[in-house]
Amino acid sequence: MKYLFVLCCVLLSASEPKAADTDLKNELVLRARPPVWHFDKSGISQQIELTMRYWGDIKGENFGFEEWGDSKIVKEFRYKLRNFENKLPEGRHTLGPLELNFAGKDYVSNQLEVQVLPPIDSFRGTRAYIIPSECVTDDRVGLVIYQYRKRERELYDLDFRPDIPFKVFGHGGNTSSTTDSNGDKLWYRMRYFTLIFPKAGNYTITEDLLQDSPRNLTFSASITVKAKE
Repeated sequence: MKYLFVLCCVLLSASEPKAADTDLKNELVLRARPPVWHFDKSGISQQIELTMRYWGDIKGENFGFEEWGDSKIVKEFRYKLRNFENKLPEGRHTLGPLELNFAGKDYVSNQLEVQVLPPIDSFRGTRAYIIPSECVTDDRVGLVIYQYRKRERELYDLDFRPDIPFKVFGHGGNTSSTTDSNGDKLWYRMRYFTLIFPKAGNYTITEDLLQDSPRNLTFSASITVKAKE
């Protein structure tokens, strides 16, 4: 399903941007932070954003050295056109694509997959999720690893080995505690990564790919990567 979003007020000049690099382009991006989240009746939910990336040449300021003269820089403008808390039910969901008319041109966003997990008190151990389950080479996909422990000191910091056959970028996460349905305290830690696969194939992400993996840490998440046409 497509929705039409019209930007009524543009803070940036609507003049045509001058491309400073062939790799830079204007685009509409739909994303969730994180792509996997627990359904929580306390009001915590996935934060889903629609962002306009607008590139343009800007005349830089003189730094005070005459020999430098005027400097030109390229800057990325991100306007959060809509920022909302989604109350999606449990399960996997496909959102978008969304359409936007910006500075006289029509843009179409990416299609976004997200997953909503059951309430957190039903989980134990370590679990991993990749969103989406299929992609093409050089796509960016999200990996979320959750740890659920009785004590905070049993939660581990996770980092991947440098010799793995794909690229990994860590984006932090959060650590918190809750009380399960039996009244027992439960600690959990969410760590979010972006994965980029340069080659096609079937990949399984396990604890063996981590540096100094603890003995009691086991998880598995798979993805199929297709060659870019």
